[in-house]
Amino acid sequence: MEWYKDSTGNELQVRYSKGFNADDTSTSDIYLIKADWSSITDEWLNITVQATFAEEGAFYMQISRMQDNAILVDINEPVIDMWRGVSSEDFVRPKWGIYRSLADGDSLRSEEEQVRFADFVVEKGTAGN
Repeated sequence: MEWYKDSTGNELQVRYSKGFNADDTSTSDIYLIKADWSSITDEWLNITVQATFAEEGAFYMQISRMQDNAILVDINEPVIDMWRGVSSEDFVRPKWGIYRSLADGDSLRSEEEQVRFADFVVEKGTAGN
């Protein structure tokens, strides 16, 4: 699962990709959400993500604005292939932050490249928790 600001700078995207098919070809991304970036600019957000990494896994993400508790993003995928790849040697590599293409480094805007985390927790759980 990846969370992007699109190349125009106007859209927040959560994209999903299984990674590779059994024949080793790459899968296409699926957009779970596309949201207006301005709805979260300069806002403190409460973001809850729960992911079960398995062939028949699950993904839940809710983003709400702290000032008024308005829910901006609500994703609930109760059955989704969260194990990227088909080999027993495949692994999960989660990432947190803003990701932009470095193909054109001159187009990056340092004033927009800030993420501040508070009360950030990553913990291992068991299925169903």
